[in-house]
Amino acid sequence: MSNQEIKFNKSRLKNISELAQFQREFHVKQILPLVEIEGLLFVTNARIYFQPYHNLYDKPVINYKISSYTEFFQRRFKLLEVGLQLKMEKTDRMSGKTKEITLLLCFKTQEERDQVYSSVSQYLPRTCKTESTDI
Repeated sequence: MSNQEIKFNKSRLKNISELAQFQREFHVKQILPLVEIEGLLFVTNARIYFQPYHNLYDKPVINYKISSYTEFFQRRFKLLEVGLQLKMEKTDRMSGKTKEITLLLCFKTQEERDQVYSSVSQYLPRTCKTESTDI
């Protein structure tokens, strides 16, 4: 089975009332130091979901709540306008400590990246820094 035939597992959505922003998922890469993890990106009105093709994480699908984003930027990756960077704060339930998480995604095309950016931008909290934020 090729990666193009893999579909996002919608049973992994956190809340059944979430609305899908697209009729499909996006084939993306999560960029980490020295590693590119291929997977599927699924976008709803409340979260971005990343489902890696391979079992590299302890969870089959990782979700990032849009309301917790602190920064959301379009980026270049390998000199192409196909990157999307988001930063968020997550609070550990056990210790109560807050840590910052950065996610860098690489899309196949600039058009796909721009579609996701436009869709997610309308649900961002007011405190989130974006391309249009005055610094």
